[in-house]
Amino acid sequence: MVIEIPESAREEVIKMQQLQQQLQVLLMQKQELQVQGNEIENASKELEKVETKEVYEIIGNIMIKKDKEELKKSLEEKKEIIELRIKSLNKQIDSLTKKTQEIQDKIVQLAKERKK
Repeated sequence: MVIEIPESAREEVIKMQQLQQQLQVLLMQKQELQVQGNEIENASKELEKVETKEVYEIIGNIMIKKDKEELKKSLEEKKEIIELRIKSLNKQIDSLTKKTQEIQDKIVQLAKERKK
């Protein structure tokens, strides 16, 4: 059964599609951040196994000698920043999901009113 969309709902459908696209972008950003967070977590675990005080960090195409504790602190800071960004993205995702659902409900209501 095909539901014919009333003219008044066409604008709402466009809004909903735009919100869904924004939501998709945010979900992709969140996934990228989660991958980065996992990489940092793995690097931190490996760093704990190292017994020397000096280690190397790869930055771009070069390796830089660093103090183990300095690198550990740097990784912790990066992880905290990523966690904050994920929290922010989660709030945005929740907000967009709620707006999308509201618009979807409105479209369904308009379609039902048209049937009557």
